[in-house]
Order: sequence, then C-alpha cells, then structure tokens
Amino acid sequence: MYSLIVVDYNALDTTIEYICRCYDRLGMEGAGHTVIVENGSSEGTLERMRLRFGEPEELQIPEIPVALYLYRNAEQQICYCNSGANLGYAKGNNLGVSIAQAMWHDFGYIISNNDLVFEKDLDMKYINNLFHQNPAIGIVGPKVITPAGEIQSPRVWQSPLRRLFVTYWVEMLGSVLPKKAYSRLWRKCCFDTDVHAESGPCDWLMGCFFFARADIFHKAGLFDEHTFLYAEEMILSKRLEAVGAYPYFCAEQEIIHNHGQTTRSAISAIRVKELDLNANCYFYETYWGCGKFTILATKLNFKVYKAVFMLWQKVKSLLKRKS
Repeated sequence: MYSLIVVDYNALDTTIEYICRCYDRLGMEGAGHTVIVENGSSEGTLERMRLRFGEPEELQIPEIPVALYLYRNAEQQICYCNSGANLGYAKGNNLGVSIAQAMWHDFGYIISNNDLVFEKDLDMKYINNLFHQNPAIGIVGPKVITPAGEIQSPRVWQSPLRRLFVTYWVEMLGSVLPKKAYSRLWRKCCFDTDVHAESGPCDWLMGCFFFARADIFHKAGLFDEHTFLYAEEMILSKRLEAVGAYPYFCAEQEIIHNHGQTTRSAISAIRVKELDLNANCYFYETYWGCGKFTILATKLNFKVYKAVFMLWQKVKSLLKRKS
C-alpha cells in the first residue's frame, strides 16, 4: 500500500475533493492512507474535515512536532495536520512523509499536488511490478500533460548557462515577440521536456505527482529542505543517484496537470522568479558542482533582469491605461 501525501495551501475544499477522486482512481492499494499537511490558514479547517469525514481521533506522536487528527472510514484513513507555517514544498512533503512513516510504514508514498485530473485509472499493479522487478527504481512518474495537451514530464538536464542565465531573458521576450516566434525561441534555447520519451530511466520527473519507494526515498534523505519552492525534483534525482537509484518514467500512465495556478495566485510574478533563481542556484552549486563565480555572476545577471522586468511591467501598465 502507499500513503498519499498532499500539501495544502488555503485550498482545503479542493484538496478534499482531490483525495476522494484519487482514491477512486487508485483504490485501497494506492491511496488507502492519506496525509494532508496544511501550509496555510487553519481557520475552519477542522470543521470542514469533520463535516466530510466525521469526528477525528486526536493523536500525539513524539517525533512529530504538530497535533494530528485521524479520520477513519471503511475505505480510508486520512490524517490531517496544520504545519503552523508555510513550510514550502520540500519541508511540507517531508513532514507528511514522516507522519505516514510513523503511522503506517507503507511500502511507498504518492507525492501529489491537488490540481490533477485523472482521465482513467492508474494501473497500480503495473506500478508495483516496476518497483519489485527493478530494485534500483526510487520513484516512478507518469506522463504529465497540461489541459491543452502539452507534455510536461519527463525532463532532461540543462547546462547552468541555459537554466540560470538564458531562461529569464527569453521569458521576458515572450511579452514582445509574436507567439510563434517566441515558441520557436523557447524550444531552441530553454525547452527541457523530452516529448518523445519512452518508458524507462530518465533525468528527472515533475514533482506534481509521483510514486516513491519508501526505503529508497528515506535512504536518499527525502527532499532537501534548503529550497522553499522549485528545483526539488532535480535535487531528488541527484540524491537518488547518490544511493544507486534512479527515477523511472512510465509513459503508459497519464495525468493532467493544471500547472502553476496555485503558485501564481499566491505569489507575485517577480517573487516566483526569485524563488526559482535561488533554488536553481542552490542546485547547481550543491549538486552540479558550479563554482562560486558562476553563482555570483548569475545573481548579478538576475539583478539586471529584475530591474528591466520591473521597468517593463510599469511600461505595460501605462500603455494599458492609455489604450
């Protein structure tokens, strides 16, 4: 069995509906145990959980620093906790994994966002066979596509030059170039998705949804908590590599991901880019071996980019008012 881990940020109703859909698609074998880690406001959350799942059992586990509320029914056990702060992706999921390990000791975890759509059931027997037949597989991820049909996973490694310097400037050009010209430029300079990938080992997988084998995941040290948002998947891939494991792309399974909606609604555009830069700098310095000069040059480049970006936002705002 797997423990489903979902980190929520002020969208508990969406998360509740999602875990119910997830259970329907995965069944007891895939989502019989669930942990919801609330990274946002706790106002009214316990009441909404009670109305949907009944009265909880309040638990205290010595190694877990927060109160836990366990909801049971004939099909599922759902553990809810409020983290007390916005821990971000890595810390939030690590807390959820620690809770699941302490309570159930399942074979694996399903790390998942709450903004996914399953058009058909995922084949849990197939996923389990992959793990049992290939002991070095640490995580398994499905094909991830957008509602428009664009493939988002698996991903391939990019050089520091592309990831840390080129991407930001190309993104900015997207607001002035014709759509087709920008698309060609992006695909040539920044695109890192392997749209023709077949099932097998890959560089790294999207973190919106994947299955993790518990023993290898813990051996790899879970997620690196030095990042708040972004680059976690690349870091995890390197951590798996360090313990002799690897990520596996499963082209036969597919999910739809409404990518970035929660992030964009909660964080300003420039703040998102700053989080992305900091996380990627950390990855390339810590796990890729980039020197401090490269990281310093990257941050100086971003300061110039940020100044131009903010100026361009003001210009666009003025032009919009005049029109």
